[in-house]
Amino acid sequence: MGKAIGREGPRPAAFSLALPWPPSANHYYRHVGPRVLISRDGRRYREAVAEAARRSGAPMFTRPVEVSIDLHPPDNRRRDVDNCLKCTLDSLTGAGVYEDDSLIHKLTVTKCAPMPPLGMAAIRISDYDGTMAAGQDGAHTDGEAVLRGAAGSSRAVLHGGRQGRCDKATEGAGCT
Repeated sequence: MGKAIGREGPRPAAFSLALPWPPSANHYYRHVGPRVLISRDGRRYREAVAEAARRSGAPMFTRPVEVSIDLHPPDNRRRDVDNCLKCTLDSLTGAGVYEDDSLIHKLTVTKCAPMPPLGMAAIRISDYDGTMAAGQDGAHTDGEAVLRGAAGSSRAVLHGGRQGRCDKATEGAGCT
């Protein structure tokens, strides 16, 4: 793994990584008696992410980050994007890309066109600076997660535990 990037260290450029399509949260865990374990598919995915991070020379982020995930499903079946997040984010932690997924201060997930036959998840990670360019994400501020729809015209925004809705009509004026 690359050099740790801490508060006193250099600021890395945005880091990108192409990962295989993650197993859904429905297949990530297995119940064995009273215990909850990571499934065989989940363990294989974690190993694949660790190998991809090693090959790419991923730095270890030790300060707040923003993570952008472009999900390209393997086919056109209906899928919930949130079912892919737990496995992906925990696997990146396990691979040492960031110290802990509690360092994620901004998370953007976009469901993209399918990429048959296997699908993929394109990941971009960069330092979180707490600011946004005007017009980039409307009136969103520090500590909010933005989940964009496939068309990009409407997206759910999490405001410190309260969910609002932004669209092109309300984006400049804030969220409802």
